[in-house]
Amino acid sequence: MNGYRTISWTQALAEMGVILRLDPKEAEQMLDAACEAEPTRCRRCGADRLYNLSGGRLRCAKCRYSFYKFTGRWLGRHRLPAKVWLAAIKAFELGLGGQSVAEVCELSLPTAAELEKTIQMSIAALDPAWIETIKACDAGANIPRRFAASPKGAAFQVRPVGAADEAVVEMPEDSPEPMRAFRAGVRRWSKLPADRFALKLKEWEVRSTYPGSLFELALRALVRYTPPGVSERKGGVSSVLHHPKHHRRRGAATVSAAPAARPARAGGLVAA
Repeated sequence: MNGYRTISWTQALAEMGVILRLDPKEAEQMLDAACEAEPTRCRRCGADRLYNLSGGRLRCAKCRYSFYKFTGRWLGRHRLPAKVWLAAIKAFELGLGGQSVAEVCELSLPTAAELEKTIQMSIAALDPAWIETIKACDAGANIPRRFAASPKGAAFQVRPVGAADEAVVEMPEDSPEPMRAFRAGVRRWSKLPADRFALKLKEWEVRSTYPGSLFELALRALVRYTPPGVSERKGGVSSVLHHPKHHRRRGAATVSAAPAARPARAGGLVAA
């Protein structure tokens, strides 16, 4: 399965419209429901006996620690409205670039890029073999530049190997179709910063081999707690999502300069 397909901007905007038309309370309920897969617990002592405080905070009945419901989860790295998170996840699923995410969610380009990185990291963290690389990408140091890609059934998998002076991906010459497309992608991504390069490799693997919905996979990944050693906060931003009509107008300007082919489905990774 190739992780990229051609998608019309009419279809992309229609799918985004479903998210943009959500009531803010509906969006919050969607995130809360997703969090039930990994129930909220105290980040300090791990207890699950909690009670509500004002302002959306919780307090642990055991150690009295106060925190927000997303504290410690990937979602908690950016203090954003639920609707913005869902729009960013949908944009990621559709393969829209950072410029489009910034336009739709009314974010700065750096913030949109950080959101994309958090989504990539959360998905990669579902694979235990990538935890150390995720920590390195978060810290911005000792990020592997050498990787190995190998066939896995009809698809392939990517694993970090170690340091290198430049981006290197080792793969067999006689590769299945998904890996041949991957080889072409590697040439395009090799000039990216080390963290972006590593995460893009894992993203391609997931898009190319995962048979389900990338939106559902990303949502399931984002509500999980971050691994030890990964920072829990990357700062907060404000964003106001206006009426969908507003975004159709703004989105049209972005569409005209965009390429026709966009990634839309995920590849092979199963959440533990």
